[in-house]
Amino acid sequence: INTIIDNRPSAPNLTMDCISKKKQVDDNGFTLVWLEITIPRVAGAGGYIVGYRRLGESEWIHLPVQQPTIGNPTVRTPNLAPGETYEIHACALSKLGVASDWAPDPPLQVTLDADSDAPPTPTGLTAAPTTTGVLLEWNPVDARDLDHYKIYKGTTSNPTELVGETKRPFFFWKKKSTDDYTTYYFA
Repeated sequence: INTIIDNRPSAPNLTMDCISKKKQVDDNGFTLVWLEITIPRVAGAGGYIVGYRRLGESEWIHLPVQQPTIGNPTVRTPNLAPGETYEIHACALSKLGVASDWAPDPPLQVTLDADSDAPPTPTGLTAAPTTTGVLLEWNPVDARDLDHYKIYKGTTSNPTELVGETKRPFFFWKKKSTDDYTTYYFA
């Protein structure tokens, strides 16, 4: 009978240099942010577990990572909340599943940048004049972080006077009697 000796691996040397912040705007205008974590290879490890959680939460989310044949293993978190701080730590697993200590202790803290990208510009703006003003309509913007639309008017093709705000994809601008013979542009 052969005796299998399974040594406990050392903990991975996880540092801030191992973590990359990633960001992408998808086809619907949603901003996606995640972390890509490269784990420094531990000799004799069969794999790793990377844990992450939002700062202040008690539950860790664990991501299993296999040891590649060569190079350092990399794992990507699912989409995370912009502007939040996350704690990150990892442990190495032997080929038989014996775990190292979690490292670093305390866990690394990574703050994701807040979403500073504006939602996409509305398309399909139409203007229907009436006897009392102009009804403006446009295609709704599908973006999670859209709070409201701003409507501008002016006498040039690049209007700068804010005339109103709305949460819906339409707006009625009521003219004044002095506006009867003026051509306005809206954006």
